[in-house]
Amino acid sequence: MAVSRQSDGQWSFNRDDFISSRPAKFRPVLTSLMSSQAFHQFIDERLDVWNSTGEAPNDMFEQAIRQRREINTVSSSSSSGSID
Repeated sequence: MAVSRQSDGQWSFNRDDFISSRPAKFRPVLTSLMSSQAFHQFIDERLDVWNSTGEAPNDMFEQAIRQRREINTVSSSSSSGSID
């Protein structure tokens, strides 16, 4: 898992776990993106929220992720039915 709670109770992000959890075709661009200052700032800010509140951030990014997951769940459940 890319984000995990450490023994000291703090949340951390494991870049290697994140990269290895993504499809191989995306790994080169993700590796490049993850070296940017903007990515580091994004992750650091999210971890600061988690570590100060004990909860994941609830912002536009998280809302978009939840929407995407809901769409994927609905599409995969509707495409799994069989037609006789």
